[in-house]
Amino acid sequence: MPIPSKSKELDRLSYTPELSASMVYTELERYHLDTIFDPLASTSGAAGYFKLQNIRIISNDFSLFTYVKGKALWENNVFFIPEEVLNVLTDTKARLPKLDHYKKLGGIYLTDTERKWLEYWRKVVNEIREEYIRALSETAVCLVIDHWITAKRFGETFEWKPQDLLKFYIGHVNRNILDNEESNEMWLTDPTELAEKSVADVLFINPPS
Repeated sequence: MPIPSKSKELDRLSYTPELSASMVYTELERYHLDTIFDPLASTSGAAGYFKLQNIRIISNDFSLFTYVKGKALWENNVFFIPEEVLNVLTDTKARLPKLDHYKKLGGIYLTDTERKWLEYWRKVVNEIREEYIRALSETAVCLVIDHWITAKRFGETFEWKPQDLLKFYIGHVNRNILDNEESNEMWLTDPTELAEKSVADVLFINPPS
């Protein structure tokens, strides 16, 4: 079926992935896979799925957010977002700064109060010295942004206070920490150059729609 040319029709299109990590694993499990190379990791969760199967992951992406998330969740680490960081990020008495970096973020979907919380979280996260804890905290904040924008785009209402929503996602991120005892790698580089120096059993590519 040809793709509609009008932008309004394109906006209504819904894409579903044709290839999933579980499908690949089911087909190839009998070959006793050791390493998967995913040069366009995106946020599909494929790397996380393979990690759960105790397979070594070499992942890469062009997106800084995906890199940060992958660094924190797909590589192996023993760090969690600690309670002292959670308490500062979700402080109900926090003095919210004036709008600066996030004045226009989210367009009509984010309120000024939500943007001020993002300014506050940015300041707190940037002061975290440990790389993995900072990356995990950034990931939790990005999940909050996605929740706000997605909910409002589809007309959903919710009663979450910003600090409570972040606390929920910090818990979600912490529950995803796993060490599969493999030397997993996450890269932010040219995938063709990385492919030349990567040794893997399977090249997994599920490009964006």
